[in-house]
Parts: sequence; C-alpha cells; structure tokens
Amino acid sequence: MNHSKRTRGSAAARRRAISTPLGAAFLLLAAIGFVAVILFAVSTVHRLLDPTAKYERYARFINPVVMMDPVPFSRVENIEQNVIQQSALWAALTGENRGSYTYDDTGMLLVPASDVDVAAVKLFGPNVSIEHRSFEDTDASYLFDPEIDSYRVPLTAKTAYSAEVVDVESNGDVVTLTVGYIAPGNVWSTDIRSGQGSETIPEKYMYYDLTEWSEGYYISAVRDAENLPSRD
Repeated sequence: MNHSKRTRGSAAARRRAISTPLGAAFLLLAAIGFVAVILFAVSTVHRLLDPTAKYERYARFINPVVMMDPVPFSRVENIEQNVIQQSALWAALTGENRGSYTYDDTGMLLVPASDVDVAAVKLFGPNVSIEHRSFEDTDASYLFDPEIDSYRVPLTAKTAYSAEVVDVESNGDVVTLTVGYIAPGNVWSTDIRSGQGSETIPEKYMYYDLTEWSEGYYISAVRDAENLPSRD
C-alpha cells in the first residue's frame, strides 16, 4: 500500500516538474504576443495620426501633376490635355508596375497606354479624357506607338518641380492641400515623399482640391494661393 502511494506521489511530482516549465513557457509566449499586439497597435495609430506621414502620402499622389506646373483649373474638363497625358505617364513610370516594363531595341522604356489610362483616372477621376500621342518637353521626346499601344520613353533625367504639402484641410468630401512647389530638379533623385531636393524653400504655393469618390480621392481643382508667401 505504501509502495502504491509512493508510486502515485512520484508520478504526480514528475507531472508537476514537467507542467511547471511548460506553463511558464506558455505564459511567456502569451506575454510576448500581448506586447507584440500592443506595439503593432501603437505603431498603426502613430502612422494614422502622424501628420508628416499623411502629408507625404498626399505629396506622392499629386507629385506627377505638380511636375507639370499646370495652369489653375476648377473642373477636370478644363485641364489641359498635355497636363493629363504627361502627368499620367509619369504617375505610371513611378507606380507599382514600373518594375514590369521592358525595353525596345534602342533602350527606350515601353509603358503600356493602359497603365497611363489607369493612372489618369486615379489622378483626375472617372470623367477624365486622355488622348494618346507623341510629345516633347525640354528634356526629351516621348513617342506613342499605336502598333503596340505603348509609349517609348527615354531614360533621361526629367527636370521638374516636386511637391511639399504644408497644410491639409477637410470640408465634407473635399480635401484641400496647400502645396509648396520645390525648385525644379532631377525627378529621379528628388525625394518626392517630402519635397526635399536641392532646394527646400518653395518657390510658390498652390491649393489642390481633392474630391472623394468610390476609389479614394482625385484632383478636382488647382487654385492660386495668393495669400501665402512665395519667392521669386
């Protein structure tokens, strides 16, 4: 009888010896998981509330348009066609599909017109109209090839303004950005996220109105910001 009790006691002791470290390990893992969840939540809230991050997201979105320095407009229908076309092309060039583009025999990058169409809608909304055609700017020629429905883009460093968003105001379904135009520089080496390039003081300021729609926001107007400081 005593032998049986000793056997049961030894078995219980072994179970306790095994369960104690296992329990501690589970508690440690649970604590680590809890801390990880808290840190993730804090990081997410910080990103959502951080105005700098928000301003940088807006700057990335509007930068292809700021590059073109468009004439102010109050309706999408009034935007100059070359602004729509070139802004959309540069949005495609700096977009998520950039790594999938191929080159022709002369080393020019091939950008599908369909990607430019998508970029135009993202920038200017569902009512935008775009005409695909070849064009030139001060840096190079951009050739539209209807046979392959693509643009042939030279790998040159375009000189253009970059955007610095300095203020954001919301009014219903419209968000108004106060945008500083940073001095023209090499678009490939300019940090479009914060507008930091060779010159950090904006040469001028403009208002960009973004209107909400089912896909997010689109640029619905560009207006002069006459009461803000500018530098000649």
